[in-house]
Amino acid sequence: MNWALWTRFLAWNILFFAGFGYAFQEGWIMPFLDNLISWGIVALYGVGLVICGNQIFRTSKALNQAKAHPLDNPMRQRFQLSVQRVGIERAMRALELRLGARKGVIGFICELLVILGLVGTALGFWLTFQSLDLTIIDTSEGLKALAGAIDTGFRLAMTTTVAGIVAAMALGTFDQMLGTGTAKLEAAILDDQ
Repeated sequence: MNWALWTRFLAWNILFFAGFGYAFQEGWIMPFLDNLISWGIVALYGVGLVICGNQIFRTSKALNQAKAHPLDNPMRQRFQLSVQRVGIERAMRALELRLGARKGVIGFICELLVILGLVGTALGFWLTFQSLDLTIIDTSEGLKALAGAIDTGFRLAMTTTVAGIVAAMALGTFDQMLGTGTAKLEAAILDDQ
């Protein structure tokens, strides 16, 4: 059996979590987790990772079955029955839709991760502009308070942006991996049709 797709997914995750562990030890991660939006991004990424891992495992397993038993593969037999019932064009379209559904949720979660990052950006800038009170800048305490408020808003804006983009890029990599595996599975099912 060849579990190349699943192995690649696991290898990428090991590299990612090793890098994450190093960044956490260096103190680079905690500044990004000082707000609820970033925690929401982390939670949504975790959900996406579990769903993607499950889909990659299922695709890898089906791909192994298709390659090990090309003629008596259950997916191929189901496809052949579909061809007999509705014709080759409709059967191929149904197969594409069925296999493409494996990717749909992951792409949606990637988009949500970016949107959450942008919501944090907008909220951070809004908080920054809300805190601008130019009447207090005549004292050093007033300037310190203003600088602290600006720092808080910009920190929220930048940390959520970076967290959303990094999480979407990582999950997008796995989504692309799943797409490649799905295309190979479709080719294995359609071979000699």
